[in-house]
Amino acid sequence: MKAGIDRIEELQDLGEVWVIDYLPRRMKGKDFFELEEVLRDRYLEEFSDKIVRILLKLLCYLPCEVYLTELPRDYEGVLKEVPAETDLRSMPLAGLADLTARVIREDVSSVQILAGECPCFNLSVNGEFSVDLHGLARDMEEWDLVDALVRQEGLFLRKV
Repeated sequence: MKAGIDRIEELQDLGEVWVIDYLPRRMKGKDFFELEEVLRDRYLEEFSDKIVRILLKLLCYLPCEVYLTELPRDYEGVLKEVPAETDLRSMPLAGLADLTARVIREDVSSVQILAGECPCFNLSVNGEFSVDLHGLARDMEEWDLVDALVRQEGLFLRKV
């Protein structure tokens, strides 16, 4: 659905970006890269499970549209069967959970969620530890829900 993709692009062009992260604040230097490597090797699957639980709860609390972005041309995995840029919200929750986990673990494509009535914000799951939110502000009603779901998983919501 082109309207959904257009809305995602509009929200991503807004200035304020939040990330869901395993770190409470930005870290710089060589220690960050070493930590990221260790976490990727030992923690990526657990991080993926946490993001999937956040997403599933969000889907049950708010009206949402879910899109898989275009895959690389040379991609030959299971996700190739999923239609790109089509609202997948009618898929069973288990299917959306598997789809999101694969995107994170395989670091391929992205899952874009438009959430709320307007839709109000975009949750972008981009692979590995890259999860960001566009169009979400502290004064929005949805903020408390997203913040509570992130904290429940022991992760941090922080401004970029």
